[in-house]
This record gives sequence, C-alpha cells and structure tokens, in this order.
Amino acid sequence: MNYNSSTMEDLPDELILMIFSYINALELSLVMSKVCKKWNSLIHSRIIRIKCAEHYKKLHKGLQVIFVTNTDLSIQKSETLISYVIRLSPRLRELTINSDFPLDKNNFKSLSLLVHLRHLDVFAKKQVLNRDTHINPGINSLVVNETISYAFLASLIQNKMSSFHMYGRADYFIPREMDCFLTIHAAQLRDLTLRCSEMTDARFRVLAHCVNLMSLQLYTCPMLTKHGITPIVSLLALQRLHITGTVLLRSRGLLELIGRLPPLVNDLNLSGSQFDSSHCGALASRLPRLRVLELWRCRVERAALLKLARRLPALTRLDTDVELKVPQIKELERHPALTKLRCRWKGVVTTSLSLTSSLQVYSGSFLRNSSEGPSAELFYFWTRDSPLTEHPQTSLPTQLLDNPCLGFKNIPCEQNDYMTPVDSD
Repeated sequence: MNYNSSTMEDLPDELILMIFSYINALELSLVMSKVCKKWNSLIHSRIIRIKCAEHYKKLHKGLQVIFVTNTDLSIQKSETLISYVIRLSPRLRELTINSDFPLDKNNFKSLSLLVHLRHLDVFAKKQVLNRDTHINPGINSLVVNETISYAFLASLIQNKMSSFHMYGRADYFIPREMDCFLTIHAAQLRDLTLRCSEMTDARFRVLAHCVNLMSLQLYTCPMLTKHGITPIVSLLALQRLHITGTVLLRSRGLLELIGRLPPLVNDLNLSGSQFDSSHCGALASRLPRLRVLELWRCRVERAALLKLARRLPALTRLDTDVELKVPQIKELERHPALTKLRCRWKGVVTTSLSLTSSLQVYSGSFLRNSSEGPSAELFYFWTRDSPLTEHPQTSLPTQLLDNPCLGFKNIPCEQNDYMTPVDSD
C-alpha cells in the first residue's frame, strides 16, 4: 500500500500561522524563525523587532506583534515611535517597549487608536500608573512596570483580564484594591504575577476565586504561613507555580504545601524558602512529571538534589545556586530528559548539557536587587522564558552569593539585542 507522507512544510500558510499563534511571540522571533526560510518569512510577516530607526520601514498593516527591546540612539522619542506604529500597523495585537522609551499620558491615550491591541508591556515617564493612565478596554494581557497608584486597578474594570503581570519597578499595590481586582477578573484570569511583600495569609484567600489560573507567580512572600497556602493549592488547573521568599513557611508548613501541590504543575519555583533535603522525597512523589525546577537560596544538599533529579524523569531544566562537582554534572548528563542546567561549579567542564553558571544571575543589570533567584529578579517580562546573557564564570567574585544585599546594577555585563539595563531608581 502507498501512503502519502506529509510534513509541516506541506501545510498551508494559514494553518502554520494558526499553530504559531500558540507559541510565545519572542520565542517565534528568536528561535522558530531560524528553522527555515519559509518559517522566517511567515513569522516576520506578523512579528517584528525594532532595533533601530531604519526598521520603521518594515512596519506594515499585517503586523500583529512589535518588540522594541534594545537601546539604540537612532530610535527617536516614544512619540515618534507610537505615531509610526499607529499609522503603519493599525491591526497590532501586542506591543512591547522597553524602559528607554517611556510613554507619557498622551502616548497612552494615542494607543486607543489601536483597537485590536490585546497585550501591552510598556513603561511610563512618570513611573506611576493611576486612574488617569488610559488602558485600552480591549487589552486583556497587561504587564505593569510601574508603581500602582490609588484607583488604577479599579480603572481596569472594563477590561477582561486573562493575564496580569507585575514586573519592572512595580513592587507595591494597595492590597484592598488588588482583592477587588482579582475578584472581578477571576473567571478570565489564566496567568498572574504578583509581588507579595505586603500580602498576609488573609489576602491570599482571594486567589481561591481564580479557578482557571494556569500560571501563578508569587514573588517575595515573607508573610505567607501554612495558614495561607490553602487557596493556592486549591487551584487545580495550575501548570506553573512560583512561590518565593516564604521565610515564615517553616519546614512542616512547606512539607504540607508540597504534599498538596496541584497535580498538573510541571514548572515549580520554591526559591528563598526553607526547602531542604527532607522535602525532596515528598516533591518527587507528588509531582513525578515535573519538567522545570528552580531552587535558589534553599538548604538542600547536593546529594539530595541529584537524587531528586533522578526521581524526576521528565525534568528538562534545573536551576539552582547549589555547587555541583564535575562528576555530578557528568552524572546529570545521563538524565533521560535534562537539557538545561544552571548551577555553581569549579574547574573546566565539558558536557552535552546546556550548562550555565548561577553566578551570571548576579552579573545582569536587568535583574532586581533581591536574592530569590532569576525568575523573581527579572526586570523585564519578555526575558522570562529567554536565556540570560552568558559571561566567563571567573568574571564575578564568589562573594556575591554570600552577600545578597549587594546591588547588581553596579556590575557591568554584556547585553544581547533584547536585554537592556535597568534605570536607576
């Protein structure tokens, strides 16, 4: 019998673009576009990264995603940038602009002309978002990069938020207003990132209403105790769960949290917690299909960490500041799924793994001044699923890991074309 074998190359362009719509736009631009000329053409017919003023010529009506994520003096003021986008790409759905091109009040109002805009990730010149900051009613994915002032969250009542993320300088909010915001948008929310330095156990209860959440990232949770974990573990649809800085969640409380984790979680971050070797067995038993694990500033020993990795056959990425010896790294090479490893080590290592040094997290000026690992410290939302810029391991003093109060912004680092320095606060 003859069978007609078909590949993705045989699919019509419309169907390929439909498949691409389920993939992160930055990943499409950085990775998928390099697969072949056809994919490159299809992707860049919808997505463009503006790196200099010359790229304004590439703007056209079919564009759906625009990234302006690198510093170039040839790119003119934000007013010029916004006017070009509105005039040449009126069907735009996603707009991302870094902190070097902040928007003023009039720029935010001008964005109302982009009636198809759904995702917005920009910075404000005044570094404060309040009731006067205009956000298009059609936007359902918002990255908040600035301080949230009184009544800003209330002004988003017309938006049906599916994604809400606090990055950049956005560290604080009025807890009462956040309660109302989450309650109003609970049915639509799928992806949520909060800075929780002021949230108590009682405040976490509102999360129980967000039953459709698939990704929940709660960074810096110093007041969370075992009495506040119930709403979090009740979210059975969760696939990504990050909870960092839980200094009050003692060993027993953490063990209870691990034992009640939603079974679909495949991306877990427990950095800055009391996690130690005694918790490894419970984690392996509860989440045997875990694919991504981040453990920074924890008490786990290297032998227990290796044993945990062996008990997680689907683990593809391990991110930790634990120092591993060369034989242990070689042992992880034999892991059936592991491809990416970030850790500390000494000496020269030749490995088939994508191996990076945890010291590099402290070299990036695009990171925060905390000590809860790379995910919690990222300054830009669009770097969340992207690799950090690499440097020679010997370029940084090891004392950094013992001094979390040291500022990262004063340490020079190379930049790639989508990461830019943090502005001084």
